[in-house]
Amino acid sequence: MESASSIQLAVLDDDPIFLEYISAMLGHDGDMEITQTSDGPQLLRALKGDPIDCVLVDYNLGTENGLNIAETIRATIPNAPPIVMLTGGGSERTAVKAFRSGFSDYVSKRDLNKHELVTAIRSAVGTRKKAQSETIEADLIKKRLQFDNVTGLYGAQFMQERLGEFTGRGTPSAFGVVLIKLRNLAQIRASLGHIAGDRLLHNFAKRLNLATHAGDLCGSLGDDSFLYLIDRDVNARAISECCRRLAQELTLEVNLDRSVVQIIPAIGAAMSPADGADPVALIQAAQQALDTAAANGKPFGIAFAEATGSLEASSQPDASPSP
Repeated sequence: MESASSIQLAVLDDDPIFLEYISAMLGHDGDMEITQTSDGPQLLRALKGDPIDCVLVDYNLGTENGLNIAETIRATIPNAPPIVMLTGGGSERTAVKAFRSGFSDYVSKRDLNKHELVTAIRSAVGTRKKAQSETIEADLIKKRLQFDNVTGLYGAQFMQERLGEFTGRGTPSAFGVVLIKLRNLAQIRASLGHIAGDRLLHNFAKRLNLATHAGDLCGSLGDDSFLYLIDRDVNARAISECCRRLAQELTLEVNLDRSVVQIIPAIGAAMSPADGADPVALIQAAQQALDTAAANGKPFGIAFAEATGSLEASSQPDASPSP
């Protein structure tokens, strides 16, 4: 039975006697499971069929060449395992070729030293595992950075990058940008403390997440700001109705430390490409619409005024007398 920590080693050599010898020698080491192969195609089938931690390849394979086989492995096997070369001559020139071709190490067949060979294999496997661990850790860090710790939504950097992707599609595409702010967060933090303010942000973010559609992107844009990107049903009526719905659903009361706090959102919307073709212009347009609405005591504001103006006029009942 294979040990959980055993090294899965594929050995390629066209000499069946030496192949048996090297397999027996390494197999007796205790932590290596050996897969024997006698040519390149057989080795590739083994790599595609089983998880292999390391490959040991003879340099001179008669009709084949260890360097060419290594190149084929890296070209056809995703996340190919490290390769250690066995050389008959052990010359410095061969070693240089091996390292330039991406081999992890090389060991001379002449006066073959078991300890040297085992050390080379374990070192190659250890280096690969360390690199994989670092890659996994980097991916986890990157994933954590995508989300905001307080709100649980996408973070500001992620939202800025997505907005940049939306505007960098080549030809200007239609999408909506909705900027949402908590009007009274600073006052709440001043009276109830920073922790209470974070709790308020968290509750507000949960309500915002429930109010958005699954296919849309929504995340934090700063301490008291949120960004909502809409790339479906992009028209003046749809975005206006979205803002109206958000204003209603996000106005709520929250109990914080025995105090009832009313959350009042400020909302401003802009639309690409009508209000701008780059992230800065779109955010500025949405911010200006938000500020204008807040100054006029309105629940939300929109930058595409002409389109929504005609929209609201068409929605009013006809006041002319009937004949």
